[in-house]
Amino acid sequence: MSNFRLMDPDLILIHIPKTGGSTIRNAIWEKSYEGPEQGGFRPEWEGILKVAIVRHPFDRLASGYRDFSQLRGYRKGFSAFLETVCDESIPFVERGQSEQVNIRHHMLPQTHPFYCLEHADIVARFENYEAEVRRILALVGRDIGPLPHRRRTRDAPWHELLAEPGLRDMAAAFLAEDFRQLGYSADGPIP
Repeated sequence: MSNFRLMDPDLILIHIPKTGGSTIRNAIWEKSYEGPEQGGFRPEWEGILKVAIVRHPFDRLASGYRDFSQLRGYRKGFSAFLETVCDESIPFVERGQSEQVNIRHHMLPQTHPFYCLEHADIVARFENYEAEVRRILALVGRDIGPLPHRRRTRDAPWHELLAEPGLRDMAAAFLAEDFRQLGYSADGPIP
């Protein structure tokens, strides 16, 4: 994913995959948006509030695997998925070319320059999703009833997926900047 201009009211969503952006775009804003703008912003979006949601890197990785295995037909195991995620020789920008490209496109580190996280006026946390979304909605003057959820997956928490020897270290090395810049711990539970 990338950056979207949500309309009426206007808000720029820096959509990092597996952080609840599909719910915001498709359920709350009801598909009233422009974009995606991959790796940047359109000039006419200048001056509009920019929001991103981040997530514990291991939890996001597990959610990505569940999404691909439960909703997209991915049939290989988590180890193969992680190898694809970490394979720097696979391009990440263009979706749809192959399963590997789609995986890389969706699972880049959240702090990768492609996502433009450094431009966010607000960086919210997925761990407090409902409260954070309601705070953002209040800032732009939008109110909704019960918060909908899209693309929700089940089972396979990250600590189970990363239990095989070497996988946790491999994932931690690939996601090191996310842990460093976003303040999550690779050693402990999700805050």
